[in-house]
Amino acid sequence: MKNYIFLFYFLAYTHSLHAQLPTIGNKVTEIKLPDINGKKIKLTSIKAKFILIDFWASWCGPCRKSIRDLQKLYQKYHSLGLEIYGISLDTNKNDWVQALNEDQPHWIEVNDWNNKIAISWQVKYIPDTFLVDQEGRIIAHNLNKDQLYEFLKNKLL
Repeated sequence: MKNYIFLFYFLAYTHSLHAQLPTIGNKVTEIKLPDINGKKIKLTSIKAKFILIDFWASWCGPCRKSIRDLQKLYQKYHSLGLEIYGISLDTNKNDWVQALNEDQPHWIEVNDWNNKIAISWQVKYIPDTFLVDQEGRIIAHNLNKDQLYEFLKNKLL
């Protein structure tokens, strides 16, 4: 009997994990992570037509290049309804702060110190991005720079 109870709870737990996976069309689960000052920023507190969730780290060269590309995108589309929620996977605060000081992103930057969010979202490589609409649904995953520009141009201009 104990084995059946364990199996029931195990299956219920794994089913709940599967239900929370970030897939296109699904609503995002709440994310609440600290910014550079330690203030926790909820993803659901952001009011925008589109939110780009960007997983990155200071030691990742392609991530840092992506941030420079995103800065141009942000300048063009922020006033029209785009927000970016950058999630650093750095485990060393000094490295994270130095990268922020060097790159100067003008959007929301938070840190997933223990990578709980990255693990639950099954982030296997970085940079990794998810585009979310104003209803909180994931509408795209890992669009390249040109695809992202084209999408936002069609939706926001």
